[in-house]
Amino acid sequence: MTNVTPRILSHVGKNLHMQKYHPLSHLRQRIVNYMYKRYLAARGNPRFSVHDQIHPVVTVEQNFDTLLTPKDHVSRKKSDNYYVNENCLLRAHTSAHQVELIRMGFDNFLVVGDVYRRDEIDSSHYPVFHQCEGVRLCTKEELYGSHVDMDNYHLFESTERNEHQQGVHNRDAVILLEKDLKHCLQGLATSLFGPEIQLKWDTKYYYKIFTKNFRKFNFRENISWQVKFNICFLLFDCGISEFLNWAYFFTQDKLSAKIFIYTIPKTFVAQKLYWSGGGHFLNLIKFSSKRPTRRVSRKGILQFITNNFVSFWSNIDCMLNFYITLFFATPYNIGEIVEIYWSDLLIQNRPIRQLFIHCHSLRVIEYLQQFLLGKKSVILNQKLCHELTANINVMVK
Repeated sequence: MTNVTPRILSHVGKNLHMQKYHPLSHLRQRIVNYMYKRYLAARGNPRFSVHDQIHPVVTVEQNFDTLLTPKDHVSRKKSDNYYVNENCLLRAHTSAHQVELIRMGFDNFLVVGDVYRRDEIDSSHYPVFHQCEGVRLCTKEELYGSHVDMDNYHLFESTERNEHQQGVHNRDAVILLEKDLKHCLQGLATSLFGPEIQLKWDTKYYYKIFTKNFRKFNFRENISWQVKFNICFLLFDCGISEFLNWAYFFTQDKLSAKIFIYTIPKTFVAQKLYWSGGGHFLNLIKFSSKRPTRRVSRKGILQFITNNFVSFWSNIDCMLNFYITLFFATPYNIGEIVEIYWSDLLIQNRPIRQLFIHCHSLRVIEYLQQFLLGKKSVILNQKLCHELTANINVMVK
C-alpha cells in the first residue's frame, strides 16, 4: 500500500534544479563548473561526470541494501519514507545511486536531484528537497604519486577501527585522502561565498555503518555540509578493491537560500517558494544561465510580505504540527504562505463544554502586480478559513 500523497506526487518530475533561471539550477551549474575545473584528466578534459536527471523512484535495495543498512534499521520505516509499493520508494538520498554508478565504471561523479523524506513540516524541514553529492575514487598512484618503489605504498592494512580510520585502511592513505577532500570543499565554499568566507571543520566524528567516519564542514550563516569518505565496504560490494573513496553531500535548498540570492528568513520558506511553480517568484530572483559564475546581489523579496490574522474556536486541542501540515500541504495558486505565528488561549467558562481559542498570523508574499491591487491577502484568508471549517471542524470568529 502506497503512502505517497497526491501533493507529494505532484513534485515528481518537476526537476527544479534543471529549470532555466531557477536558483537551484544556478547553484547546480556553479558547483559543476567548479568540479570540472578542479579535477582534470591528462588531456585536460573534466574527470567528473554529472548525473542530474535520474528518476527519483528507486528500489529498496538501492536506497538501503547497497548502503549496508540493516534490515531492522529505523530509517527503513514507512513513517520516514514515501513507499510507492513494497519494493520501491521515492529516494531518501542521492546516495541510492552510488553503487549503481560505480558498477557502471564511473569513478568521479556528481549526483544532483530531488529527495523525499516524511519529516514533520516546520521552519527548517519540508518533505521534498534537493541534494548534491560528489563521489571520488582514488587509486594508489593518485594518492601517493609515481615512485620507483610503489610496492612499499599501500591503501589497505589489517588494524583496528578508530576515530582516524577503518580497520582495513592504511593511515597514511587516509591522511592524503582527507587532505584532498578538505581542499575540494574549501575551494568550493570559497567559489560560492567568496574569499571572505569563514571555514571550520567539525572535530567530532560520527560513526556510520558503511563509512569511515561522518564529519561536518561548517561555515558562516549556520550552514553545515555533511562529509563522508572511505566507503570501503561499499566498494568491496561493487567488486572494486583498488580504490579509496571520499564522498560529500549537502542540501541545495538550504545553501541556495543563504548564499547569494535574496533575503528569505528561513530554509523552509525558500523550499516552499521553490515548489510554488509560479513565474512571479522566479521573476524576482531570475538568474542568467549564460553567466552562472556571476555573483548576484540579494533582492528584497520581504518588501512584498503582508500580515493577516484569523482566530477561531475549537472543541479539540488542535495539534500545531497537524495544523501547519494542513495549510502547507495545500497548493495556493494565489500566493504563498511565508510563516505562521501561533498562539493559544484556554477558555474555561464557555457554555456547555470547554473550547480552545486559537489564533494564527499569516505572513503572505504579495507578488508585485497583486500587491498593487491589494486583493490577494483577503482572498487567501478566505481560503484558509474554508480549509479550517472543512478539515478541522472549527468555528471561525
